[in-house]
Amino acid sequence: MLTWLRGLFYSRSKAELDLKSDIQGLRLDLDRREEEIRQLKDELFRLRTREDQKARGVLEARLEALMEELASPAAQILTQIHLHEKEGRTLEPRDVIATSGRLVRILMDNGLEAISEPGSREQFDPARHEPLGQETISAGDPVLVRFAGFAYNGKVIRRAGVQRVG
Repeated sequence: MLTWLRGLFYSRSKAELDLKSDIQGLRLDLDRREEEIRQLKDELFRLRTREDQKARGVLEARLEALMEELASPAAQILTQIHLHEKEGRTLEPRDVIATSGRLVRILMDNGLEAISEPGSREQFDPARHEPLGQETISAGDPVLVRFAGFAYNGKVIRRAGVQRVG
């Protein structure tokens, strides 16, 4: 009977030790995988940060180039304002129009899109047109465009100012 008890105890102890060993091995595998996941998350964060910095650099460079292009007509506009307001000089309309035209061309060369040309007659589209004054205009009604609207990257950023025709 003593032998039987020893055998029972030994087999139970061996099985228990084997299970404990398996559990310990699984815990070690889990710890390794958790560390690997942490390292991958850190690497992903570094890559995203690097890409964000690159994108920010590209955007800043494009914006700086745009500002450089706009600086010349902006300087001319400020000079025209000074000459008119401070020195009382009369401005030539063609000079003001030429300077303004350069400014608009630079913006359009950089993605700004004019929608609804002033003076054109169109059907009212509430997504592209804004009634001037207190008028109520229904979709499809004929309108006269008074002020151009603008879109950028396919999105309307300023609806055209319109009046009902008739």
